[in-house]
Amino acid sequence: MKKTLFLLTLFIPTFLFSQEIDSEIQKLSNKVVPDFCGCLQEYDALEFQEKFGNCFGANLQKYEDEMNQYFSNDTTAIAREKNNKFIQYLLMGMQAKLFNECPVYYNFIDNMKVSAIRKLRESDTDKKLDSLNNLSNPVKDYSYYYMKASMLFANKNYEKAKEQISNGIALNVDNDKLNILLAWIFEEQNELESAINIYDEMYSKTGRVETMLFREFTKSKMSDRILPEKDCSQFKTGKFKMSRKNGNKLVFIERNEKMQIETSPEDNSVTKMNIEWIDECNYILKYTESTNKDMDEYIGKELKVTILETSNNSMRFKATMEGVEYVMIDEMQKIDN
Repeated sequence: MKKTLFLLTLFIPTFLFSQEIDSEIQKLSNKVVPDFCGCLQEYDALEFQEKFGNCFGANLQKYEDEMNQYFSNDTTAIAREKNNKFIQYLLMGMQAKLFNECPVYYNFIDNMKVSAIRKLRESDTDKKLDSLNNLSNPVKDYSYYYMKASMLFANKNYEKAKEQISNGIALNVDNDKLNILLAWIFEEQNELESAINIYDEMYSKTGRVETMLFREFTKSKMSDRILPEKDCSQFKTGKFKMSRKNGNKLVFIERNEKMQIETSPEDNSVTKMNIEWIDECNYILKYTESTNKDMDEYIGKELKVTILETSNNSMRFKATMEGVEYVMIDEMQKIDN
C-alpha cells in the first residue's frame, strides 16, 4: 500500500469517476487534512515538491486500518482500478477543506500556477506573435490558435486571446487546454464565476481530477478562507504534557517566562532549558542541564520552535535544531495546576 500511496500524489493519473463521494470516505478525507497540512508546514512544500508526495503517503499510513475496507493488496487489474479510484475519491474529498483551511496547500497550488504564468511571460512573446502573424499560409489548427492565445494571454491582451480561443474551440478538437486558458483569463479579470462554470462543464464531461482541483482552488477565492486562528499567549507559562503518538515517553512540562523544566515519570529524568520568545508564536529553547545521559550531547544547543496551530488547551508545534536533519512535529496540552 505504501508504494501506491506515495506515487498517487499531486500528479494524479486521469480517471473518470462519479462526482458523488461515499460519506465515510468524506469523513476519512476530513480526518486526513489536519495531519497532511501540518506535514506540508514542516517540509515547506513551496520549495520541495517531492515532500508533497511524502506528506500524502506518510500521513495516509496513520489511517491504514480505516482504509483497509477500501484498499486491496491484490495485484489484479480489478483491484488496482479499485485502489486508484479510492485514492481519487479520498483526495477529491480533501480539496475544499484543504483550500479553505490549509494556507500552505493553497499557496502551493497558487505558486505552481503563478510560476507557469511567469515563465510564459518571461518568454519573448512579441517575437513569437510576430512569427505567427507573418506566416504566409499558416495551418490554422488547434495548435496555432492555442499558441497565439497563449502569447496574447501572456501580454495581458485578454479580449484578443478570447477570440483566438473561440476560433480554436470551433474546430471541435481536443480543446481542454483552450478551455483552461479561457478560465485563467476570466480569473485574471476577476470573473471567478465564469471560470468556475468552465471547470464545472469540463468536469461533468470528463471527470478529470485536475479539473476538479482547479475548480476547488478558484471556488476558495470566492469565499472567506478559514485561516486557523492561533492563540499562542496561553502557552507562554504554565504546566503542560506531551503524550507523543510516535511511542516516545510521556513528558510533563513546567514553564515560566525564562525557563522550561521537563520531567518524565517513566525514567524520572529532569531536563532544564532556557526559553526565549522571538515573537508571539516562535521561541527558542536552549538545553542547560539534564539527568538523562542521552541528553548530554544537546547541552548548550538550541531548539527552534514554531507554534503551527492552537485549539482550546492544546497546541501543535514544529521544532528544529541546527545540524540535525530531523524535524519534530508534536502536540502539547495545557493541564490544570
